[in-house]
Amino acid sequence: MKERAKEQQHCLDVIVRIKRQEAIMQQEYVQKAERAEQAVKETANLEMKDGNEDAIRESSFIQRQHETELLMYTHQLNEYERRLNLMKKMESNPYFARIDVRLDGEYQAESIYIGLGAFVDDEGSAVSDWRAPIANLFYEGGIGHHIYQVDGDKYDADVILKRQFMIENGQIQIMEDTDDALMDQVLLKVLSEHSTGKMRHIVNTIQKEQNAIIRDQTHPYLLIEGVAGSGKTSALMQRIAYLLYQTREYVSESEFLMLSPNRVYSDYVANVLPSLGEEDVARYEWITFLQSLLDDQFIPIYDYQTAKWLQSMEAVELFKHYLENLDDTTIQFKPIYLNKQTILLTTEQLKKLYRQTNPELSPANRLQVIRKHLDKKIKQMMVRYQYSDEMEQQMMIEGEEAYTKIMEEDSSLSEKDAEDTLRELLAERHFNAALIQINQMKWINYKKQYLH
Repeated sequence: MKERAKEQQHCLDVIVRIKRQEAIMQQEYVQKAERAEQAVKETANLEMKDGNEDAIRESSFIQRQHETELLMYTHQLNEYERRLNLMKKMESNPYFARIDVRLDGEYQAESIYIGLGAFVDDEGSAVSDWRAPIANLFYEGGIGHHIYQVDGDKYDADVILKRQFMIENGQIQIMEDTDDALMDQVLLKVLSEHSTGKMRHIVNTIQKEQNAIIRDQTHPYLLIEGVAGSGKTSALMQRIAYLLYQTREYVSESEFLMLSPNRVYSDYVANVLPSLGEEDVARYEWITFLQSLLDDQFIPIYDYQTAKWLQSMEAVELFKHYLENLDDTTIQFKPIYLNKQTILLTTEQLKKLYRQTNPELSPANRLQVIRKHLDKKIKQMMVRYQYSDEMEQQMMIEGEEAYTKIMEEDSSLSEKDAEDTLRELLAERHFNAALIQINQMKWINYKKQYLH
């Protein structure tokens, strides 16, 4: 009983520290928000200096300084918001586990508490993030000797104690020492809680097999197989949170994409990352994602029997055979138009380009090679067009008005630079339709291909 009382007091002490740090960060956030607002006003009021080249260069340098400062404030405020949101969640439930570890070469064991996120203040580290390398000792094994990795380096550690908690509103409801990663009491308590119809995080109930999936960093691709209800989706969501933690310095949540089978599934998992103190990632239903890639060319299939057949091995083998036998006679091309009246590239020219690509590549990669080739070819044509007779006619028709507008928008441009800019804009407009067709792969006749 004395041990439980000590743990309860420790829990309350950590909560006091979290609230104190939260109040400090809230004040800092307000100050930084005010400074950011002031920086926005200063940037808006900046005026570019006229005159010699040095004056213009100095104005540009000051402008870039202000823009860099604004970007820095934005990143800082976003990080403050994330940390404040996490501390708010940890106020009532600061951690869910404790491990006592004797690290390599040390005589004294260290108590490490594990929670949703790390908490450190002037008094030191109070809680370690469940995704930290040291926390893996809680999930991976029992009492005894273990090896854990940090940035590829291996360290010895002896786990002396593993203790798990269920804490609600700062009060320890369950506390038990265990040799397993998960106590039955905790699991039963979690399973007995009222379902909200939304998936919740499972950081305090992660199984050893799920942990291996979540923390895997040795495979570029990971396929998770399991029966319904085996925890595949839970492991996936926790893996995304783990990857966000591991790559935070150079990858943002906006660079993650999650594809889901339908909207119900997407809504079901929507709360998991925010409940872990992370920003949600972009989520697309598979059909919606395909439509965004293929524009209006794609016709989704909603028929249940057809959808079921598409998931069968028979369909997989049929598609595989179909793709392996695609060639310039079976891929359905469409001509690329410069405008409604003028064809830039015929279907025969596109077929010839396909035959010239490496046959060892997959059909999809061969088409990408053509797309890049066409994009480069159009841009070369744009350069030549800038000094063609047709361009000279265009300059005479609308050159003066457009030229004046360019000079008004950027008074630092010389007359030669302004004229070059105008020629580039007119060339881009002339070839714009063709560029869109090329980059959106509209030179493939999807409907005809579908029926072929």
